[in-house]
Amino acid sequence: MKARRTPWYYFLLAILAGLAGGAWLAAEALASHALILGTTIIVPVLLFAIGLTTLWLGWTVHKYVVGELKDIEPRRAYNTLVIAKSLELASSVLVGWYGGQILVIAPQLDDDYFKRVALQCAVCAATSVFDIVCGVLAEHWCELPPIDGPENPAEKNRQALADQRQGRRTGQEAD
Repeated sequence: MKARRTPWYYFLLAILAGLAGGAWLAAEALASHALILGTTIIVPVLLFAIGLTTLWLGWTVHKYVVGELKDIEPRRAYNTLVIAKSLELASSVLVGWYGGQILVIAPQLDDDYFKRVALQCAVCAATSVFDIVCGVLAEHWCELPPIDGPENPAEKNRQALADQRQGRRTGQEAD
């Protein structure tokens, strides 16, 4: 199985989906005078911790790839890759979600409540951008060299040597 990098437009689509959801929630909250916007301090703290954990997991896989670790369970490398991809996309949605709330409440920033909500959303959006970067790095670090098959560097070298020898034999036979 070959895992592919997450395309850039997935991030864009996730941010746009989050933006639509966050803007809708903020518009509904303003229309109904409900005080449900923003978040608590625990959200960016947890997002930051999840980003650091994903980085650490990706780094351990990278240490195996470069030869600093002798062995790693393949399932762990695969699971780390899945976690990194999930973090990237979920954080992209959250960037849009909190950004959408900020956009809708921007005209009311003279009110203390909306200033606090905008600050909370900005901190969460910034932490989500940090998580996107952590996910992209961890995804990059989880690229394992192929074990077998034509993509394996050792197999490429063997094939190049075989082609070289074959060329010499063919050249000698032609003389």
